[in-house]
Amino acid sequence: MKHLILIIFFSINFLTAQTLTVLDKKTEKPLSLVTVYNNSTGESAITNSSGKVNIDLFRNTDSLSFMLTGYSKLTLTNDQIKAMNYRVMMIEKSYTIGEVLVLGRNPHSAITNTIGKVDMLGFTDFRRNNDMFLDKTLNLVPGVKMEVRSTTSQSHILIRGIGGKSRFGLRDIKVYYDGIPITDADGTTSINDIDFTSLGKTEIIKGSSAGLYGSSIGGVINLFSKRAHYQEKDFNQYITIGSFGLLTSTTNFRAGTDKVNFYANYSYQNLDGFRLHSHSKKEFVTFGGDFFISNVQTLSLLVNYAHVNDEFAGELDSVDYKNNPTVSNPAYPLKNIGTKSKSFLLGVSHIYKITSAFDNTTSIFMGQGQAENPIEPFFNRLSLSKVGARSVFSINTTLAGAKSNFAFGGEVIRNFNVEKHYSFTPFNSNNVGSINSDKEFDLKQFNLFAL
Repeated sequence: MKHLILIIFFSINFLTAQTLTVLDKKTEKPLSLVTVYNNSTGESAITNSSGKVNIDLFRNTDSLSFMLTGYSKLTLTNDQIKAMNYRVMMIEKSYTIGEVLVLGRNPHSAITNTIGKVDMLGFTDFRRNNDMFLDKTLNLVPGVKMEVRSTTSQSHILIRGIGGKSRFGLRDIKVYYDGIPITDADGTTSINDIDFTSLGKTEIIKGSSAGLYGSSIGGVINLFSKRAHYQEKDFNQYITIGSFGLLTSTTNFRAGTDKVNFYANYSYQNLDGFRLHSHSKKEFVTFGGDFFISNVQTLSLLVNYAHVNDEFAGELDSVDYKNNPTVSNPAYPLKNIGTKSKSFLLGVSHIYKITSAFDNTTSIFMGQGQAENPIEPFFNRLSLSKVGARSVFSINTTLAGAKSNFAFGGEVIRNFNVEKHYSFTPFNSNNVGSINSDKEFDLKQFNLFAL
């Protein structure tokens, strides 16, 4: 009987010796999914949820390696493992990283004061597509559709189907550029005056969630210029060459310091077009930035100039389209139908953090524009001027233990537009005929909002 007991004892001790446990050296908690590797035969096994692994496969080897993501690789001989009483301790890796830079949100962005979902598009989204055009980027957002009239004009945007009342142009949707309204007092927006190559971020707020911007049933599109990183300066030159005389050149400079974050952008675009009389030439100059007056005050500047000269090829019937799709409608080159425009926008914003929970952003802006549009059935000349101001107060507080944000303010925009229509002289728009109408529009828009 004594011999039997001894045999059982030695058998249990033998079986126990073939199982080892892998533990975290600091916490002594078992580690699962540790790969145990036989350095002689190439065989391997993985520890279970208790950190244990059977090492019968590793009898004929001098050493074992233990590997787990986040832990330093460990190689031990059989003698060392036995000396540890088959309890292997692994050490968690420590990483040394470089400088960590935390960038703040653009002070013009009202994303924290907006109820509902805000769709964001970043710089990589713009660079993924041809940044001459904005439609391919905006169309990435669900519920948003931007339609292109031609290769030289793109101005039709719909948000959840709203904005389709006009064939061309933007209505019922407000557009802001660095916090300055692009939309005029009559609710129309000429987005072609924006240099898309200068953009770094876009926010799209749909439907009633855009209440912070007043009356805008469709929603709001916030465009932001690309800023420099803190304590960095960069100079960039982009050139694109393509078929049909395509040439784009974009030059920009950005600098970020303790006191200012400045940017300047010049862009030139030329395209002869696939069809006759579809040439396009555009020039944009954009500069501005944020000037940090103190820890609680920031002054921001936006200056934008655009010069656009586009020719329209017109519609074709099915016969011409099939036989020679490159031709234009004969009346369009004869009357030089297209658009020529110049626009200028100046905006200044003051961001004042009154207290840690109460701040104000006030902007004043003015704009000028001229446009000539030889379109059927008349020659159109338009002169636009715009002034306005916007002020928003934001409160961050806690109600009933929950964080709450409140915003209220107002916006006023006034446009004074002069529109004149002239008759066409026979097939020659350079010799404009008699005046048919002379209209003056004094347009005002007032908005008070609370959210």
